[in-house]
Amino acid sequence: MNRSVAILLVSCLAAVIVATGARAQIIYGQPTEGEARLVYQSWKLTYEDDAASTKYDTSLSQSAFPVYVFLPVADNWEVHFSAAFSRSCLDGGDGGFSVATLSSPTIKAYRSFCRDRLFGSLGLVLPLGKTKLDSTQLVLAQLLAGDYLNLPIKQLGGGFGVLMQFGGAEQYEQFIYGGSVSYYYAGTYTFAAGSKEYDPGDEITLQGSATAPLGAGRIDLDLGYKYYYTDKLGPIEILKNGDQFSLSLRGSYDLAPTNASLGLLYITRARNSRPQGEVFNYEENNSYGAKLVFSGAVSHLVKPDWKATALFAYRALGANDWKTDHPAYFGSSNLFSIGADLTFSGNRGRYSLFGRILFSFGSADDDAISISGNEISVGGRVKL
Repeated sequence: MNRSVAILLVSCLAAVIVATGARAQIIYGQPTEGEARLVYQSWKLTYEDDAASTKYDTSLSQSAFPVYVFLPVADNWEVHFSAAFSRSCLDGGDGGFSVATLSSPTIKAYRSFCRDRLFGSLGLVLPLGKTKLDSTQLVLAQLLAGDYLNLPIKQLGGGFGVLMQFGGAEQYEQFIYGGSVSYYYAGTYTFAAGSKEYDPGDEITLQGSATAPLGAGRIDLDLGYKYYYTDKLGPIEILKNGDQFSLSLRGSYDLAPTNASLGLLYITRARNSRPQGEVFNYEENNSYGAKLVFSGAVSHLVKPDWKATALFAYRALGANDWKTDHPAYFGSSNLFSIGADLTFSGNRGRYSLFGRILFSFGSADDDAISISGNEISVGGRVKL
C-alpha cells in the first residue's frame, strides 16, 4: 500500500474506535506488534459547599493495564486485539472501596480492497466488564464517566457489542483525503443491581479526514458526526442522546533532531430527547457543554536510541444550558496538565520501552470542585 494513504487510513480508523484504545494500520509489511502499559493515576477532589461553608475531600485512584496486539494474518488481512484490566478506588473520608474490572476486550478484523484504497472491518466487543453495580459502585461509575477528569478507563462494563466499518482514502499530488462510516451495535446489560436490563442506543459514526504536507511539517484535519439511537430500560424507551459533532486539527513540524506538534479538539453535542406520549421531544435545555482540548508536545532525540518529550494539555468544558439553580446544571471546568515522556528504542526499533509522568490541576462545576492529580506510566512495545 502507498504508505501516505495508509497513514490517512490510520486516522480514519482511529477516530471512530469506541473507547477501546485500539489502533488500525493497514500498512503493507507491518510486522506483528504487541504493546502493554501500566498506568497509575491519583486524583484529589475538594468539594466546596457554599451553603454550609464547608469543604470535604474525595480521593480517586485508578490502576490500568491496557494491552494491544496487532497481527497481520494474510495479504490485505489483519487482526487487532485490545483489552484493559483496571482497579479503581474511591475514598470519600467515611471509608473507601475499590472495583476491579476487565474493560470490554475487543477483537477486530480488517480487509483492504481496490489496491488498498478501500477497507472494511468487523469487530466484537466482549461483555466481560463489571455490571450490576450496587449503590456505592454507581457513585464511582458516575465519577469515572465525568468528562472533566482524563482517566484511562471511563466505563466499568457493558454488554456484547458489534463494530462494523467501511472507508477509504485517496491521494491528489501531496494532498490525502478520505473517510469512513461505522455502525456500533450495543447489546443489553444490567447496569444497576436489581434493575431491568439497560439497552444503550446503537451508534452511527461518519468521519472525514485530510492530510496536507507543508515542507518539513504537516496538518491533519478530522471531522466527525455521531448519531445515537434510543436508550431503553427493559422494553421502555427512556432517552435519545443528542447527536455529537467533532473537529480535530493537528499540526506538526520536524526539524531533526527536534519535533514539535500542536493539537486542537472541539466536541459539541445537541440536546437530548425524551419521550412525551408517543413522540420524542428535545429537552428544554442542552445537558452538555462544549469540550475543547488543546495539547502540544516537543520531542528531542537526546541520543540515537533515546527520545525525551515535554507534554502539555488544556481541557475546557463549557457549562450546560440549565439554570444554575436546576438539579441538572453543571458549571464550566478547566484542567491543565504538564509532564514528560522518555522512550528508549532498541534493535532498530524492533522494541521500545517508555515511561511518562504527568501532573494535572484545575477546577470543575464553576470552581465548586478543586482538582489535582498525577499520573505515572511505564510500558513497552515489541515488533516481531
